Amino acid sequence: MIPPWVLDYIMKHIVDLPAGSIVVELGTFVGGTTVHITNANSNVVIHTYDNNQFDKYVDNPMLLHMRNIYDLPLLQASDIIEIQRLHLEDYDNIVMHVDDTTNIAETDIAVALVDDNRDEASLFDVLQRLWPKMAPGGVVLGDDVDSPEIYNAFAKFAKLQNIELTIYSKCVKLVKTNNVFGNRVFEFKDTLLHKPSIQDCDKI
Repeated sequence: MIPPWVLDYIMKHIVDLPAGSIVVELGTFVGGTTVHITNANSNVVIHTYDNNQFDKYVDNPMLLHMRNIYDLPLLQASDIIEIQRLHLEDYDNIVMHVDDTTNIAETDIAVALVDDNRDEASLFDVLQRLWPKMAPGGVVLGDDVDSPEIYNAFAKFAKLQNIELTIYSKCVKLVKTNNVFGNRVFEFKDTLLHKPSIQDCDKI
């Protein structure tokens, strides 16, 4: 779950987008953040990508959490798609894609929210696929950057592109820009005992 202060930070990048702007959400789960996005700006077009296929992880915390709070011990990840559909189907500006987040079809994306928890290599691959589809000045936002694997994927991608990496609480931001920052130093992480430092990043 995205903390309220991080959600507010994300919405600041949504609220003033021009009508028709494309927002892509990678990792939709039940659609809670998606509803926040459309409430912040109902004039954008939101494309959601998620297939919620995490049944193979027996102890997946999100699935266990939902089983507990809703007293649904037999709830499966495949059921989440139906819950997502019920949450989102009444919004005309939301286009659901029950698909893997590597299969992004949209281009000229104004804002992309990457909340699809993956290992470092897979997330790095998603960022590489996503980047050419971003509009100039487009913003990529990621959650759970307190995870070393997620931090490393974003930091290594920023280093590859020679662009600024911004961290706000658990959120990370990349902006597609021609501005470069020389030989910027990024500190990579290899253990959950350490959280990413903001010493080499710029706070908002």
